[in-house]
Amino acid sequence: MHKLALVLLMLWAAIGFAQQWQVVESVELTGQTQPISPTILLTPSEPATYRLLFYFSGGGGVVVNGYYDLSYAGQDISGAVFHNDLVAPCGKLEFTSTSLPVSLMPNQPLMYQVGAVGPSLGCTYNLTITVEQLVQSNH
Repeated sequence: MHKLALVLLMLWAAIGFAQQWQVVESVELTGQTQPISPTILLTPSEPATYRLLFYFSGGGGVVVNGYYDLSYAGQDISGAVFHNDLVAPCGKLEFTSTSLPVSLMPNQPLMYQVGAVGPSLGCTYNLTITVEQLVQSNH
């Protein structure tokens, strides 16, 4: 019984090492003050599994109830639309991050944008987006 468990464990490990995450798109911005209009991040041509990583931070500036809003949206393989917002307030040193594994619908864009809400004198934001695709390893 122990030998069978060991063989199954080795097989599971081999399968696990046969796949890896590969960065297919990234955005890195620091000290930004301007909004970003809707932008296509990625339009996959074939079905695949992706991991979307978002980091959004803000701070500095004068506290005047302003903030930056990062929103992203796409469509999964079933046709369901997903959408999420992350907020970076002005006048506070804060960050937020999220990770989303998803199988994206081929030929449908993954989009993002950053909006400025309210006055934001001297306020900045930092944005990092990383899109990784699960691929078969050549090992």
